Amino acid sequence: MKPSEIDWTKIRNEYVTGTCGLHSLAAKYRIDRRNIERHSSKEGWVAAREEYRKRVSALAEEKAAEKQAEEFAAYIDEARGDFIRDHREIQKKIDETIHYGEAFSPRDLKNLSGLLADLMRVYKDMREEIRAADDGDGATYRIEFVPGEWEEDGGP
Repeated sequence: MKPSEIDWTKIRNEYVTGTCGLHSLAAKYRIDRRNIERHSSKEGWVAAREEYRKRVSALAEEKAAEKQAEEFAAYIDEARGDFIRDHREIQKKIDETIHYGEAFSPRDLKNLSGLLADLMRVYKDMREEIRAADDGDGATYRIEFVPGEWEEDGGP
């Protein structure tokens, strides 16, 4: 290939954004390897490739973090719904028992105990998920449910 026919911008971009080495590109484009090495050195192709790879890596990490945050938020929403549902079941049973002036039967107490255990499991799982999601940025997370502030739609 004549020196005037060489598309150095194309070759540079292929090197910077691809996986081929200089010698492979020299063979592919039928360019003397010393010629391509000179262009690479003069125009800083190696540094440009490293910078490109860093940017691609940072973008990939950012996308992975966004996906993880979305999954975490979905998990927390689901756990929060379970927590609210179980709380309402417990409150309903207590209110019914008080309203009718009945004592709790052993079966009622066993059911309430099971609901409370479920409630604590959900809370513990949420705390563990938050700890696992901590990226060391110094942010603090707090789970707080205030039963008197829950609306009928399940939201705070």
